[in-house]
Amino acid sequence: MLRQHFLGRLVVEQDHLLATMIESGQLISLRCFYDKAARKFYSVAKMGKDVAGYPGLVHGGLTAALLDETFGGLSVNVWKSGGFGVAPGYTARLEVDYKQKVPTGSTVVYSAELESIEGRKMWMRAQVTDGKSTVYAAGRALFVSPKVPTMVSRVMSGVNQGSSFITGLVPGMNRNSNKSPTQ
Repeated sequence: MLRQHFLGRLVVEQDHLLATMIESGQLISLRCFYDKAARKFYSVAKMGKDVAGYPGLVHGGLTAALLDETFGGLSVNVWKSGGFGVAPGYTARLEVDYKQKVPTGSTVVYSAELESIEGRKMWMRAQVTDGKSTVYAAGRALFVSPKVPTMVSRVMSGVNQGSSFITGLVPGMNRNSNKSPTQ
């Protein structure tokens, strides 16, 4: 989804963590949905067996990573609707309160909703459940949209270095050139 947007391609590389986990079978599937009217974002992950931090239990870091990814999905969708900053936000703070252990092989539902937007700051909250009554974790996040000068500086740095995230984004730029089309 983010790779399809001009600015989104600036922040997402092709070697995405969760895509790699799906390819390796650690995650069986990951599906994401956005409820525009409610401003809620959902991720449904089917865990593989090789994601254990302790035998038979999903590693807590993966729970946090998927929670962060869900917050990111909400942030991007609110941004795309014109409701947040000049570019997709990034994680500035992530809080996770673990409630129950997540069994490997289970299907887990992550649901994030908007709390507030204060300038470049977006606060969100989420729950991690089995889709029924079991709550595995609760979380809260602060995402910050970059300042325009910072974003322009990063883009130009990538252009000048021939960075892979710029390749194909700027007309006339190719992977084997360190020059921007205007040089």
